[in-house]
Amino acid sequence: MGWAGPGRFGARIGLPVWMVMGRAGLCRIRVEVVQPPGRILALEYRDPDGCLSVCRNSGTADARILLERWWGRWRWEAVWALEGTAHAEVGSW
Repeated sequence: MGWAGPGRFGARIGLPVWMVMGRAGLCRIRVEVVQPPGRILALEYRDPDGCLSVCRNSGTADARILLERWWGRWRWEAVWALEGTAHAEVGSW
């Protein structure tokens, strides 16, 4: 398992907001994405197993990325904010 083993990363998928967060070694990251309904293109397709799926794509999503490092406690190392310039895609869930 180690420092970056299974269970160290997770996601909360939904719309219009979804998140991915995780930890590897002494770093952890959190990415929050907002795909406003007016900026989504939805496309239906069939998975290889034949099931119908939907992909919701936005080339103008918002994203906030927070990178932290452990120094006796979690401290911010870097923060990025993308407003209307992030590419985001969510499939059926």
